[in-house]
Amino acid sequence: MGDSLIIITHGYPYGECESFFSSELDFLSHHFKIIYLFPVKRYPKVRQIPKNVILLNEIVNELDLTKKRPIKLLYLLWHNRYFLLEDMRRYKKNINLLIYFHQYLKFCLLSFIVSDILKKVIEITKCSFVYTYWLSSEAVGALILRLKGLATNNFKIVSRAHAYDVYNERSNIGKNPFQFFTIKNIDKIITISDHAKNYLSEIYPSYASKIISSRLGVPKQKILSKPSKDGILRIVSCSEIEKWKRVWLIAHSLSYIKEERIIWTHIGGGKSLKYLECFINKQLSKQKNIKVCLLGQVDHEDVIEYYRNNPVDLFINVSVYEGISVAIMEALSFGIPVIATNIYGTSEIIDQNAGFLINIDSQPFEIAMHILAFNNLSEIEKLNYRKNAYLSWKKYCNSEENYNILVKIFNNTLED
Repeated sequence: MGDSLIIITHGYPYGECESFFSSELDFLSHHFKIIYLFPVKRYPKVRQIPKNVILLNEIVNELDLTKKRPIKLLYLLWHNRYFLLEDMRRYKKNINLLIYFHQYLKFCLLSFIVSDILKKVIEITKCSFVYTYWLSSEAVGALILRLKGLATNNFKIVSRAHAYDVYNERSNIGKNPFQFFTIKNIDKIITISDHAKNYLSEIYPSYASKIISSRLGVPKQKILSKPSKDGILRIVSCSEIEKWKRVWLIAHSLSYIKEERIIWTHIGGGKSLKYLECFINKQLSKQKNIKVCLLGQVDHEDVIEYYRNNPVDLFINVSVYEGISVAIMEALSFGIPVIATNIYGTSEIIDQNAGFLINIDSQPFEIAMHILAFNNLSEIEKLNYRKNAYLSWKKYCNSEENYNILVKIFNNTLED
């Protein structure tokens, strides 16, 4: 493996974003002598990182568009006009581009600034391998730098691809900016699911050979979660409280369960927290059999501790969009059966033996029926679900195995 690696993230290790990157970074830190971590955004909190990972603090402020003088932004647009106009040609007759042009322009400017700053980073570090954690403006910026021949070396570029940066329906514009450009020019794309790999390969068959699937993963747990022993069904969900996560749908589903005793705990905060609290008060306040605990935003380590120290019978995720949820992977690693929306790559880690896959348009009553179906199983049947949930983690979500595959991909890329 090479001596050094530059990793570009949206914000990690700042704030709470990309918490699922932690175990991957720890693993990679054992395979590179030094890693330069280049976050595009800065948040108030900074998390601990391995000793051989250098956080490029000083460059984050340079990426803030609001701190750039207009003349600098115009300079960047003019000197990168070829890339801008070439990509815009692909949006012919796309009215969404006019509506969301400010978002498109912001994406472009951020790409150009990343390119500008990455040039300085490579000059200082002499690193010849760049890994962008998203197939987004970070990858575009790195590619523009290489294609313009302004770097001191002909560095390799590899990018992860998750969900919003893969599927065009996730974009307000109707297409992901510069996606064709990125896939055409990048060395390797590593999708987090087979579904994403197949999606991109069908759109860009000429470049399918450089698109590889390699899932994220979570570590083996020291102890597994325990089931309830008191007749109460304990359900956990873990996600941001955002519109597309549909956490309110869990509350609505529970309103159809009138007798069975249930404790539902949601871990995570977000913009829609107040709405969710009002919705719960309206839907569940009169149901004495249902108890709701909203824990809010907590540190990732505390999430793991919760699973270790509290009985959990069932994990629920009803998101509209999900590449493959790391929160689901963590539940499986503790041997917790899962009810989840059958969206994108979710079915790759959950089958009928480890949980229940539901249609994206499932009604609250239908979700309630799945909850009751699980609750009505015998203790032996529930234990079998728990065993199979753990086996699903072991087969599909084991971070040590999955990140070993990632390292092999890196090796092959460097040797090409």
